Amino acid sequence: MFFLNLTGPEFLTLLATLGGFIAALYLLDRAKGRKVVSTLQFWVSAGATDQREPRKRVREPWSLVLQLVSLLLLLLAISRLEWGNRTNRGRDHVILLDTSSWAAARAAGSNETVIEREREQVRRYLNALSPNDRVMLVAAASVAEPLTRFTADRAELNNALARAHAGFSALNREAVIAFATQARNWSENNAGEIVYAGPQITERDQGTSLTPDRVLAVAADRENCGIREFSVQPQPNEANTWHAFVRLKNYGERSRTLQLQMHYASTPLAPRRVAIPAGGETSVEYIFSTQAAGELVAAIDAGDSLASDDRASIFLPRNDALRVTVYTDRPEALKPLVAAGRQLRADFFPSSAYPASTAADLVVLDTMTVSSPPVAPALWINPPKERAPLPVRSSVTNAAIAWNGSGSHPLHAKTLRVADANIFETFEGDETLASVAQGAVVVIRGAARNLPKTAVIGFDPLAAPLRFEVATPLLFATLLDELSPGAFRTRTYTAGEVGLARVVLDREEQRGPVRVNNNRGESVPFTRRNNELQFFSGRPETIHVVSDEKERVFDLRLPAVAEHAWNVPDTTSGLPASSAFEPPALDFWKWLAAAAAVLLIVEWYLFGRARRLRRPALKQPQTAHKTEEELAIR
Repeated sequence: MFFLNLTGPEFLTLLATLGGFIAALYLLDRAKGRKVVSTLQFWVSAGATDQREPRKRVREPWSLVLQLVSLLLLLLAISRLEWGNRTNRGRDHVILLDTSSWAAARAAGSNETVIEREREQVRRYLNALSPNDRVMLVAAASVAEPLTRFTADRAELNNALARAHAGFSALNREAVIAFATQARNWSENNAGEIVYAGPQITERDQGTSLTPDRVLAVAADRENCGIREFSVQPQPNEANTWHAFVRLKNYGERSRTLQLQMHYASTPLAPRRVAIPAGGETSVEYIFSTQAAGELVAAIDAGDSLASDDRASIFLPRNDALRVTVYTDRPEALKPLVAAGRQLRADFFPSSAYPASTAADLVVLDTMTVSSPPVAPALWINPPKERAPLPVRSSVTNAAIAWNGSGSHPLHAKTLRVADANIFETFEGDETLASVAQGAVVVIRGAARNLPKTAVIGFDPLAAPLRFEVATPLLFATLLDELSPGAFRTRTYTAGEVGLARVVLDREEQRGPVRVNNNRGESVPFTRRNNELQFFSGRPETIHVVSDEKERVFDLRLPAVAEHAWNVPDTTSGLPASSAFEPPALDFWKWLAAAAAVLLIVEWYLFGRARRLRRPALKQPQTAHKTEEELAIR
């Protein structure tokens, strides 16, 4: 017999203190009583009575006994009195339920899935434990995710077990075993077992000193073929043309021949028959053209145990070039700047044709004025001083231009001299891209008051010798990218596996900033080392990796299928016998608390207010009422 929450001296101190306080209340009871009398003639005034001395005897000794016994039982319940050996008061076990991608596969020699077999094994293990043993149920995949706290409530554990489902990531055995060991070491009870239930297939074949104490093995049917990667990117220098790449993997021990089906929206592409050796990989490429947005789907008819990696899809937007409308009287000079790349589709009109009915994403106005500004973002080249879109403060001649290399759109080029330039008045929100000593000569103004974004060049970049300088195409590229963000950015789309993703950065990207966000716009943690960027996703989601030159869209919805068998040495396998665990200590606190409550109710019924309620009401003395006639006689 032992106390779980209190020590012996603590229990005796509390019992003596509270018991003495209750006994003192009984001895000092001086509560006023209510008396019903027939007359006050012989009643002595309260001020004239002698003060009563404290009682030397308890009026209701049995009431005091019942309250003291109730106090004793309550303290025993609070201190968690248990009968038995302290070492048998209960153990804390951690069960690692494998919820990796293999948990969705078909179990070997069965039509059940691996996760269903795991649930059955864990339930049988719970039934073999002692009632006082507590269990923490943990979903084990790429990370350890607790499904319950340490609890002896078997109903709570069974409910959590029923809610567990197979995921998309591979098993990281080092991470889950380390978590289970730490959780068991921090528990307040005796340390129990770390139990792993699953197919024993892990993502890395690395040794570790941490192993489970028991393995509930569930064999999976490992004859599986699936899609490991599916990527699409625009074909260089060909508008509306895409290049698709599919990588297939055979995880089984025999070679397979599969048929790869692909279709874009409702249009099927030519199917391919693919032979994959045992444990090998193969790749298939497609090149197709389309002018509409749609979903590209790749699927195989593997018919194997794991169906979640037999299909992948990518949504592709329109691969249109940026539509640029140019109003100029010198088109031959501007064509090398706005019509040289696949990303731009330029239409040239004379300045007198403004406004043309052609739809445009961006408008270029060369040395001209207009009566009404364009509705699309506009680039103004050396507009006349009197009708410039920005107020001109002054003009300068033979001035040196310095480029802004520290703004949101830095431009690094050598200092150039211009013959004539207009200096613009800038306001809050304007960004200066180039300036002379007297002020700004290239300004970008954001959209405001239903007006589109505007960029203004206060000098003629096509005049000699500026048209032959490297800074001129850099200036145009920067302004076009600012007016139409991402116009020159190459986009690639990849359907990949959940888990750790690696991105190889180009040389230009290594020097510039890189953003990694999900579809909700939230930042995703990542690391950069040399030319490689890494980020992790533990569940299916879409990730955008954006740099100045490229945007990579990762639709991570394919399962990460592990390949390495996990052989656990020196570990007990299978379910324990019911006699494998020593009988637990008996816990009496619930019964002690219930007994204390019953005694308090009995004491209240026999000696408390309930007794006064049961007494018959005293008869009120009848008062003689004198009539008016008797008063009149007197």
